[in-house]
Amino acid sequence: MTSSSDSDSCLCGSGLDYSQCCSLLHSGEKQASTAEALMRSRFTAYAMQNGAYLLQTWEASTRPETIDFS
Repeated sequence: MTSSSDSDSCLCGSGLDYSQCCSLLHSGEKQASTAEALMRSRFTAYAMQNGAYLLQTWEASTRPETIDFS
């Protein structure tokens, strides 16, 4: 998994630092309050190859066993 410094802009495009944005969702400290926030956090997780978060937030009936980031 690629890491992001706490002072880096979040990859979701919100304009916030990662530490104040998707990091809170990825760590489980917060849950997404809107569908847009969830999708932004999932985009960032994919870009950072955070498979655990992607699988955790994937609908169980369609969730794959693993994610291929290639």
